[in-house]
Amino acid sequence: MLTSWMIFPAVRGVLCLGNGSLVGRIAVVRLPLSMRLGAGFALIVVVAGLATLLPALAPLATPIVVVLAFVGLAFMPRKRLSGPPWIGPSVLRRPCD
Repeated sequence: MLTSWMIFPAVRGVLCLGNGSLVGRIAVVRLPLSMRLGAGFALIVVVAGLATLLPALAPLATPIVVVLAFVGLAFMPRKRLSGPPWIGPSVLRRPCD
């Protein structure tokens, strides 16, 4: 039950996010998160559909989608935290009484 309600949607979301990031990278457009997930799902459908057209590639449809997601996640832009470097340790210190 946990697998069907929690793990499968999380895996599908990560696959959609990775493939959507790849779509944005190829199109040279910065997609918002909602469009990135939708574009990723569309890429999954297209790639899996094209892979299953050839009987020799049909067993490789899932690995192709996973590899594309990993490539998209690897090239996903990283957000840098802004602010002075001392702000992190100062938040963690104990307040004076």
